[in-house]
Amino acid sequence: MTTLSVPDETAQAHSVAMIAHINKKIAEYGGGCLPFDHYMHEALYAPNIGYYTAGSPKLGSAGDFITAPELSPLFGKTLAAALKPHLQRFPSATILELGPGSGKLAVDILLSLEQQNALPVHYYLLEVSADLKHCQQAYLRVHLSPALFARCQWLEALPACFEGIILANEVLDALAVQIFRIEEHGMSELSLSLTTAQAWRLNFTASTSVELEERVIQLKQRYHLPCGYQSEVNLRQEALLKSLAAILKRGVLLFIDYGFNGFEFYHPERSMGTLQCHYRHHNHSDPLWLPGLQDITSHIDFTALATCGIEAGLALSVYCTQAEFLMQHGILSLSQASNEVALIQQSQALQKLLMPHEMGELFKVMAFHKDCVNPFVAMVDKRHTL
Repeated sequence: MTTLSVPDETAQAHSVAMIAHINKKIAEYGGGCLPFDHYMHEALYAPNIGYYTAGSPKLGSAGDFITAPELSPLFGKTLAAALKPHLQRFPSATILELGPGSGKLAVDILLSLEQQNALPVHYYLLEVSADLKHCQQAYLRVHLSPALFARCQWLEALPACFEGIILANEVLDALAVQIFRIEEHGMSELSLSLTTAQAWRLNFTASTSVELEERVIQLKQRYHLPCGYQSEVNLRQEALLKSLAAILKRGVLLFIDYGFNGFEFYHPERSMGTLQCHYRHHNHSDPLWLPGLQDITSHIDFTALATCGIEAGLALSVYCTQAEFLMQHGILSLSQASNEVALIQQSQALQKLLMPHEMGELFKVMAFHKDCVNPFVAMVDKRHTL
């Protein structure tokens, strides 16, 4: 971690408070250890001190990473073009965005749909962080007309019933994962345990949940995982998808995130998994470094996501790369530049969004539909690779 910038005293004090919080959680959990997914969830979402709840900048140059909506409004405009036909089929349809980030994606989608006379009745923003909710509201008030802002409603939990479009851009990767390791006579789960009153270390323990053990047995058989292989399972992601499927009466689920199909996710060369951390636009692999100050993420196993959705009663609409999806829905035809500087900036953003070595290939789009026609039947499709 020596190549990363050292946080100031206030930030360090914040991380020390998180350490104390984790120590307490370890003691409360019992058995002297805390499964990694519990640690990751607390490090990201613990009230007032978690990475996403403490109020420090997350996105843009002042934060730790940048997402597609922050790169260019073309991303949101293209999503609006893709969703417009579905919205027009159902006059009462609404949009529900999970984890709205800065609020920029909501602004770009709403402004574009307004120009096309295809606005949803409501645009719901599900945000569990009070600080991020405040920032989103401030951003939307500045960039939307009062009439458009009035269509926006913030939620702290999923509604009991929903009809329309559920959108999640870079949400699944921030859900806490369990980490397993294939051993000679079974498997172990990566957990957190105390070494002193003020520190802890990651330890492999023989104990694990029955659910995780059953899943790892399946993974080992399907992907021929060798002894010593370490990776992640995201059962919380699947729980979220089941909840979304349960509340969706009719409509579309659209996920955009980075990841692979199962065979690529559990590839022999990816023997240490996909977990990564983001701190001030630097990526590294130590999730215990400065907890509460850095983002912790894992790539998505889209095969597992597809299987879960189908088992939950959803129809798999499409699976393709982000570049294929954006190109199919006219991102290049939507691009406009008023001057040379704007043209250069737009070109740079398009490269990041579309090029294989940037976000174009690593990021995937997976959609499901329920009780409606497949809205993406003309898409370039990679469902057969799952």
